Amino acid sequence: MIRKTIYLLISIMGVLYGQFADVTITLDTQRLMEQERQDLQGLEQSIQQFYLASPWEREISDLEIYLEIQLVFESTVTIGNDRYFQAQMLITNHQDQRYLVRSMIFPYTPGRSVGLSPIFDPLSSLLEFYAYIFIAGELDTYGMLAGSSYYTQATNLANLGQNDPYTGQGWVDRLRLAEELVTNQELRHAKAYFYQALNGWAAEEPDSVTIVNSLNQFYRSIQRIVEREGQERNTSIFLSGNAEEIAEVLVKAGMLEELERMIILNPDSEVIYRNYLEGNGQP
Repeated sequence: MIRKTIYLLISIMGVLYGQFADVTITLDTQRLMEQERQDLQGLEQSIQQFYLASPWEREISDLEIYLEIQLVFESTVTIGNDRYFQAQMLITNHQDQRYLVRSMIFPYTPGRSVGLSPIFDPLSSLLEFYAYIFIAGELDTYGMLAGSSYYTQATNLANLGQNDPYTGQGWVDRLRLAEELVTNQELRHAKAYFYQALNGWAAEEPDSVTIVNSLNQFYRSIQRIVEREGQERNTSIFLSGNAEEIAEVLVKAGMLEELERMIILNPDSEVIYRNYLEGNGQP
């Protein structure tokens, strides 16, 4: 599977949309009372439109990020005149990014607006935070540290959220996540090198020397992460989400020794790597 080329464009017709191509929302409300469930009507559509229709970027188009969001509601609490919902959330692109929100709390009533705003909002700001995280992670695959400005926006939101009297603790965790992602520069470099190699094979006249160099840089970055941190979670998710492509390009480049060592670096994908080593993959 070869990634299409990203287009870095300056918009002359206004705001560009479309960073998120498809968003699937699932709500688990089994633990809530019937009236509480009724009050959540329309939330799926509101979250979906938040991601699909918000003006995320004026200079970049065609990221086409796919999201699946699962919300598991646990309880409600009344604060002032508002009913706050307590929930957990799993948000993933079903490839190389997956995040579990263990504690989120937000007010919601039918028809409540969910949209980008300069004013902190427990739900909208949380969704915005993860939008920046996903955009940043995606951009890092297109260029060296290309997602940095979006990690900065996520960090700024998390700093702001810490001051909220009702949801601040959850934002401490989000700030830690943003800092972990932005400072894991070995993983960020590995992403860029890996996709350089993928795109290299897609060229009309592939430059095998450049491709092998990119793959060597990718491999060394992953090796350094594992030596320093073991099976670091975000690295493991990235490697497992791209295991087929990693095996394919390493075989095409004749780097079978590195492919064999990937079993140690990413044991979760051992079956895939061995399949290619045995000649049963699709190089």
